Amino acid sequence: MIAPLFSTALLPQPVLVTGASGIVGANLVHRLAAEGVRAHLTVRPQSDLARLRTVMDAVVLHTCDLTDREQVHALLQRLRPATIFHLASTFFNPPTLSAEEHYRVNLLAMLTILEALREQPTVRFIWTGTAGAYDSGSLLTESAPLRPGSLYGCSKAAASQLSQVWARLYAIPTVELRLFTPYGPWERRHRLIPHVILSALAGQEVRIGDGRQQRDFVYMQDVVEALLLAASKPLPAGAVFNICSGEPRSLREVVSTILELMGNPVPLQVGVFPPRADEIWEISGDNQAAANELAWRPQVTLQEGLQQTIAWFRHHQQEALALT
Repeated sequence: MIAPLFSTALLPQPVLVTGASGIVGANLVHRLAAEGVRAHLTVRPQSDLARLRTVMDAVVLHTCDLTDREQVHALLQRLRPATIFHLASTFFNPPTLSAEEHYRVNLLAMLTILEALREQPTVRFIWTGTAGAYDSGSLLTESAPLRPGSLYGCSKAAASQLSQVWARLYAIPTVELRLFTPYGPWERRHRLIPHVILSALAGQEVRIGDGRQQRDFVYMQDVVEALLLAASKPLPAGAVFNICSGEPRSLREVVSTILELMGNPVPLQVGVFPPRADEIWEISGDNQAAANELAWRPQVTLQEGLQQTIAWFRHHQQEALALT
């Protein structure tokens, strides 16, 4: 475990978290609950609340369609939140969602919330963008052009532009954290790291594609620290920060490291699957802006993070297999 950079006692409250049943949301909510913050969470009627099962008594749930203007307006008027963590999002892997789904969740929901916030313009609005909004590249800075190559990245790039415009026109204090490749507890079983760990625990051969793709991995606990710091620092409206390690690693290296840490219990087969049409071959970020303005740098090394992730999935194997 790392020493927290931020005390949630300093967090402006009430706190509203969207997308709380997802990977990043669940990790944030568990941290808030552990430190006595009773967060308000938006969920959909069909949301899978498995990640929140052990903290249900410590949170307040609100069923809300974030694309419904009247529902969102009524909720914000009733709660009058001081901080909103907008974490509701679609996902990149597997590539099964339509363009309409990506845009409904990633763009329309943000537009609906930002419009409602024009009546509450002092609310700190922290949201998670993605490195997928950039083109491929090494040690990209926040000023790199947004040239997404996927439907997911395209919708997130549009959301980034939207938040910038609302910050400029209406002085809404938006802060975008562009996550590179977060990993850790509560990840969906189909993502790379959980897939490798769960396959190894089940004694099943691990099969991957090319494996030369490079990603910039950041442990989920570090992501949560960045979210909390972004909610507390005096920042200009429309601020954007890369949340990344700045150390690109190939997928094959990461998979091999996981298996080594687990004692190489199963064989690894590389090159089994062809590359995706929207494959990103190399992407890593520069985190200097986050270091300068948020006082944030990742504290967990990849080796430490993988060890902690393996331990979590060992302990929560059955729960992990049911995660969606």
